[in-house]
Amino acid sequence: LNPATPEFVDSLAASSIHVGLVTNGSRIADAVDALSQCTWVGVSVDAGTRATYNRLKGLTPANNLFAKVLDNIATLADYARRHHARLGLDHPAYGVSFKYLLYDRTNIGEIYQAAKLAKELGCKNIHFRPAGTSWDRIGSDQEVSFSPDDIALFEEQVRRAMELDDESFGVYGITHKFDSQFHRANYFCKCHSVFMTAVVMPPRSPEAAPDSMVVGLCCDRRGDAKLELATELTRPEELKRIWGGPAHWRIHDEVQVARECPRCTYQPHNEVFEQVILNDSMTYKFI
Repeated sequence: LNPATPEFVDSLAASSIHVGLVTNGSRIADAVDALSQCTWVGVSVDAGTRATYNRLKGLTPANNLFAKVLDNIATLADYARRHHARLGLDHPAYGVSFKYLLYDRTNIGEIYQAAKLAKELGCKNIHFRPAGTSWDRIGSDQEVSFSPDDIALFEEQVRRAMELDDESFGVYGITHKFDSQFHRANYFCKCHSVFMTAVVMPPRSPEAAPDSMVVGLCCDRRGDAKLELATELTRPEELKRIWGGPAHWRIHDEVQVARECPRCTYQPHNEVFEQVILNDSMTYKFI
């Protein structure tokens, strides 16, 4: 939606900065040349049919945005492949990913159909991931909950989808942030990843300076003021001064993982840091 996006991507690519971009796919045609320079472009489709797509996206039954998004995916994959072949470049830019977020009782039965679609469109892979309850809905009646039937259907659909996996197309289930029943698997006590990532966002207040920014510390809890290190940062250099300072450590100390955190993008990092580095739980005495 931001008209400056193509120019921004071009400038990053020109500086040899790797770019990954997630999009709903509706405006790909407006920026196909710039997007072809991305290392990957993930398109959030989440469905294998128009009816399910419209239901998930809150669209009317007659809306045909689904077809437009599929056309855009095919256009980008084809353009990037031909563009880089013409330049003699072995570039992964044509690696368009078909993103598929799994919702309980909604779209699990279309996994195989979506994988087949993705391969036909020229995608390099398809990613399946269970939807997790957002931080602001934990403990409410809006929590995402998968039934045993959902899990069984998922396993059956993925088995079928895996038959499409070959050297040109990958089928991936991204489930390491969940247990076998798709419950969040935050097997760590403290959030150490608040020192590993910065989420830069526009200011919330209309009175804030035009170029100011909000700096959060968790991509899974965007919008949660408790995880924001700065709310009206005007100079990026200021981040050096406050990073690792008292306010930063206070946020680390006050995060209550078990009670308030959703499924964690940095779950492996937190678990490894806590179990291997802090607690030294490894053993070298193997049989």
